[in-house]
Amino acid sequence: MIHKCKRLLVTTGLVLALGLTAAACGSSAGGSGTQVDQAGLQAAKDYIAQNTRNPTSIGMPELPARPPARKKFIMLQVSPMAIAQRVANGMKAASGALDWDFTTINAGGTPAEAVRAFEAALAQNPDVICPCGTASSTVFKDQIAEAKRRGITVVQNVVADGPIDGVLANVAGAPQQELYGKLVAAEFIVGSAGTGKAAVFNLNSFPILEAFTKAFEAAVKQWCPACSVDYNNQQLSDVGTKTPANVVAYLQRHPDVKWTVFGNGDLALGVSTALKTSGGR
Repeated sequence: MIHKCKRLLVTTGLVLALGLTAAACGSSAGGSGTQVDQAGLQAAKDYIAQNTRNPTSIGMPELPARPPARKKFIMLQVSPMAIAQRVANGMKAASGALDWDFTTINAGGTPAEAVRAFEAALAQNPDVICPCGTASSTVFKDQIAEAKRRGITVVQNVVADGPIDGVLANVAGAPQQELYGKLVAAEFIVGSAGTGKAAVFNLNSFPILEAFTKAFEAAVKQWCPACSVDYNNQQLSDVGTKTPANVVAYLQRHPDVKWTVFGNGDLALGVSTALKTSGGR
C-alpha cells in the first residue's frame, strides 16, 4: 500500500506477515541523482500497465473430479493481523464448499510460537496443515518431515522460501511479494514524477515482507535515481496502535517526505485518522 500524504490511498493486493522494532528509522536508499530519469519513469509506467491488465483466466486447470468430503484442514494463523483473519475467512468458505472441516490455530508472532502451533496441529492428525504468513518453512523441517511420514499434506501460504521436501506448494511466496514491491515502487515513482521521497513502514523481521522491501528498494534504485527511501520497522503489536502515531511523528520530523509506503496493508490501519487528528498532510 502507498499512502500519499495528501490523504490519497493507492492499494495493491498485498498480503501478510510479521514484526520487529517500533519506529526506528533505517538506512536510506536512493536519492543520489538530481535529474529525473525519463527512461526509468517510462519503464515504471510500462510496468504498471503490464501488471494491471485484467486476466483472461485464473491460470489453473479445472479439477478432474470433486475432492473427497470430510477432510480436516488446519490453518496456522498469524494473529492479531486483520488480514490473517480475512485469509482465514476465505479458507473457511472454500473448505465449506468442499464439505471439509476447517479450524485455525494461533501461530503467534515468533518462529518458536509457530513451531508449537505446527506441533499442536500435528496432534490433531488432520488431512492438511497450512502455515500462513509464518516463519520460513525450514523452521518447521522436523514437523514437516513428521507430517510427510503420516501422510498429512502441507501447503504453505505467504511464506518466503519455496517448498521444501514434504510441502506440496507455496502459495503467494517471495516471487509474488517481489512483484508487489516492484509494482508499489512503480506507483510511487510515477506518482511523484520521478523525484519523490518515501518512508517505508514494514515488519521486516519476517522474510516474506523483507522480500517486498528489497524489491521495492531495487526498483527505486533502477528507475528513479532522484528518489530516496527511508525505512522504519515496526512491531507486530504496534499495528493499528502505535504505528499511526509513529507515522505522524516521522512526517512531522521530515516535512519534505510526501509518500509513505506500507509493506503490509494492515500497517496503514488508523494512519489516515491520525493524520487528520494531528492536522497533518
